Amino acid sequence: MIKTIGRRTSSHHFPPGRGNNNGNGDSPSHGGDGRDLHPRADDVYRLGMGVALVAIGVFFVAFTIIYLARQGSANNWPSTPMLPILWMNTVVLVTSSITLEISRRSLERRQLFRSNRWLTLTTLLGLLFLSGQVTAWVQLSKRGLYLTSNPHSMFFYLLSAAHGVHLLGGLIALLWLTIKTWEADGAPFFASTFGRGDGVGESPFGVRRRGRSVNLISLYWHFMAVLWIYLLVVLFVWR
Repeated sequence: MIKTIGRRTSSHHFPPGRGNNNGNGDSPSHGGDGRDLHPRADDVYRLGMGVALVAIGVFFVAFTIIYLARQGSANNWPSTPMLPILWMNTVVLVTSSITLEISRRSLERRQLFRSNRWLTLTTLLGLLFLSGQVTAWVQLSKRGLYLTSNPHSMFFYLLSAAHGVHLLGGLIALLWLTIKTWEADGAPFFASTFGRGDGVGESPFGVRRRGRSVNLISLYWHFMAVLWIYLLVVLFVWR
């Protein structure tokens, strides 16, 4: 799986910087070949992401095994209803995965403003998904279904909360990346609020560096979307 991730991130190459200074910067107008000061940094980051995703996957698979064992040993297994809000949340999360991919591909083509807009939309959709999950918990509690009501509701709360915590980590990374990209490209609000933003040519957060960030965050975010669909299948389809 880690090898697959390595191929996935290394297959997207961002054009080297070009400029008048013959430097080695990673931004287009600083010039140079776009190389980072640490050439092996990409490999280290890819390996770290691969290890993280494997660990998260093992955690949820272990939870699934416990859930299925508990279900198989129960004489009576009351089911928690599949609320419409959960379908809506799924659509929102899958859509956010698509918008993030559009942002990543736009960045590959050096369409920086377009990439930033889709990245911002992805961040907003991530916030909408998490708020939708909280809404689902509130709706279940109004129906009298709590963490301790029955085994199925307990596993739903635990698994959806665990997924939400992991997705929140990705959302924080998305928010950071959104701020950095707008600030780097000179957006007035972000430039005045978070520091200098004189355009990508004057920012240390150039195309090469942000490309690496987008690739890694995209892998994590897509994994979270697939994981959520997997949890829905385990909890509400595979009974």
